[in-house]
Amino acid sequence: MKDKAINSFSLKTRIEHNEKNQRIDINKWAFKLISKDIRPLNILELCCGTGRQSEYLINHYINSSIDLLDISQESLNHIKNSSYFQKSKISTFNIDMDEFFLNNKKKYDIIFVSYGLYYSKNIDEVLKKIKNSINQKGQFIVMGPHGNNNKEIFEIIESTGLKIDKKIKFTCTDFMYDKVINYLSREYYKTRIFKITNKIEWKNINNFISYWENSTFYDEYYKKELINRLKTFFKTNKFFINTKEVMLIIAEKN
Repeated sequence: MKDKAINSFSLKTRIEHNEKNQRIDINKWAFKLISKDIRPLNILELCCGTGRQSEYLINHYINSSIDLLDISQESLNHIKNSSYFQKSKISTFNIDMDEFFLNNKKKYDIIFVSYGLYYSKNIDEVLKKIKNSINQKGQFIVMGPHGNNNKEIFEIIESTGLKIDKKIKFTCTDFMYDKVINYLSREYYKTRIFKITNKIEWKNINNFISYWENSTFYDEYYKKELINRLKTFFKTNKFFINTKEVMLIIAEKN
């Protein structure tokens, strides 16, 4: 799970498959709900990956200083080579979030994380450290999966006999409720929750398999059987449609 999670190529491939085949642009949806601010804020993005959301943050908070954190140096190098990097006040940190918060003394006005908080080794402790690192009136903004997320893809993959790890399923379905909302609703002054259902449409077997091969739940042993099941599926269906349930939380500190 960890290797595919932090591998820059795997991450980039998964993002490209989702964005190319999604009905709704999730980043546009999210950042319409997040207020722009022209003040010179200090912002931290956790698990920034290859910087897909980082560019949105830069455009949203045009006068701010932004720290980007990721465990993959390869992903951070991708950001450093981007057109927006040289034009912005960006610092990068090649470290995982658990280790970062062990020694962090800096305060931020906004801490943002999209699809990465569940990689924490000790989420309860990290959530406490995040709150302590946010200034008064600051925000913690989280985006991630929930509910019936990946329902269809999990079902067809498990029909081959492969049992997807319970931890992976938890991060895709219940993590946002059990860990994030449970804590934020108690510890923050105000918590706003937004949800949307997106659909990913794979047009052929190759697109499906390419996404799966770069996912955290790939197992080559079951590849041949899955391809056979997909061949049967596509004989009577034009698309394989997978559900993406997305949640955005904006928590405000008093």
